[in-house]
Amino acid sequence: MVRAYAAKGADFLRALERRHQEVLLMLDYRKQLRGRMRQVFDLKYIEGMTQEQAASRLHIARRVAGIYLQRAHERIGKLMSAQNHAH
Repeated sequence: MVRAYAAKGADFLRALERRHQEVLLMLDYRKQLRGRMRQVFDLKYIEGMTQEQAASRLHIARRVAGIYLQRAHERIGKLMSAQNHAH
């Protein structure tokens, strides 16, 4: 039983490391974002705000902040995908 937990722990740590690398890449690509998209992204992921807090700070609707975040994720995803295909 201890081995089962150890194996699950090792799997968890590998998954955590992969996610950590993805987050670091996302932060590198954030430089490609412009305007409100970058502002909302930075408030959420750099400052640690919720979507609602970011919207309030920027005086925009929460739904609009969500749209900017979605676009930021899509943009970063495309950049990461293009980078992966280039290598």
